[in-house]
Amino acid sequence: MTSEERQIIELDALQTELSELITTIDGIEGAKVLINRPKDSVFIGDEQGKSSASIVLNTSYNHQFEQGEIQSLYHLVSKAVENLPPENIVIMNQYSEYYDLNQSNSVGGGSTYAEQQNIKEDIERDLQRRVQRMLGTMIGQDQVVVSVTTDIDFTVENRVEELVEPVDVESMEGLPVSVERVTETYAGIDGGQIPEGETDIPEYLGEEDPDQLSEYENVRETINNEFNRVRREIVESPYDVRDIGIQVAVDNTVEENGETVTLSEAEMLSVEEDIQSILSSMIETSISSEVTANNETFNPADKVHIAFQPFSNEEQEPNQVPTIPTGVYVALAVIVIVIILLIFLMAKRRKTKNEWVHSEDVMDQEIEKEISIPEVETESDMRRKQLEKLAKDKPEEFAKLIQTWISED
Repeated sequence: MTSEERQIIELDALQTELSELITTIDGIEGAKVLINRPKDSVFIGDEQGKSSASIVLNTSYNHQFEQGEIQSLYHLVSKAVENLPPENIVIMNQYSEYYDLNQSNSVGGGSTYAEQQNIKEDIERDLQRRVQRMLGTMIGQDQVVVSVTTDIDFTVENRVEELVEPVDVESMEGLPVSVERVTETYAGIDGGQIPEGETDIPEYLGEEDPDQLSEYENVRETINNEFNRVRREIVESPYDVRDIGIQVAVDNTVEENGETVTLSEAEMLSVEEDIQSILSSMIETSISSEVTANNETFNPADKVHIAFQPFSNEEQEPNQVPTIPTGVYVALAVIVIVIILLIFLMAKRRKTKNEWVHSEDVMDQEIEKEISIPEVETESDMRRKQLEKLAKDKPEEFAKLIQTWISED
């Protein structure tokens, strides 16, 4: 087993174990994990690359994850894989809903420009995904493109309110603490004389009606009420959406019987009205209520722009064969013909060479057969042949010769 095969087996086992570990979390019925590890550099001084992970969750129906659970999931995957930072992890569910990691742990006002831009991009990305998913379901994912821009209020307001409110709001009255009521009534004559220049004085008869007694009544009432005194310390949260702009591009062509047909004006108008109605409702609920209440001329339909145009085939139809100029076909044909000719000539040349070599071998064999080189016999060979002939023809003389040689030795 090679080292590459061992690494592939280890990576597959790690992905399987991590998928089973994620599945044990409440609300997750299944998980697919894909880990991409960087290649080791041949140079010692090079910095080691970072790993990345893509995870698709099969979540339970209508289950909502809290931000703490999402952060725990990111932390789990980051610690399970070597050299994997949380920002290199992408998690989504079967409905193409992303679970982004909110790395801000405090409810601050976004004091720095980078923090404000990150928050703004998160809001715009969330709105764009929601609109894209909704319109893609209606029209087709490859038939619509959505872009969202927002204006976010990052101001933080701290204020203290000291309010005095009545106990009974309907009657605008407080709670009586103490009541003082004084009533004075006078009637008749006390026998005194009418002062000069004075008329209609109590205790005396009136000049116009001397037959009736004068009456005087004085009623004085003092009530001390207690009201509710409220002290409020209010911190206005930032990130209010003050304005939203949604730009939608819709492909006005459809495929019918293998042909591309452009939508009619009536069809495009109907699609535009449906999109306007849906997005206007989304904008009205997403923008801060204070903005809509204070602006009488606010119209959500003015925040939506829809454009109908045919989409580029390179972006929307990647499987379609691109149009190749005629000159390219001609050049390719010439190159193919030249290659075929070269192959034919090389094969013919090789065949001729083989035939020539074969003919040379045949000629050499024939020449060797015709020209026989006489063998040169030595003296020992001649004596040996004579002895063999003597032993065959005259064995008795051959035996006597052998005895003579032995006696001489």
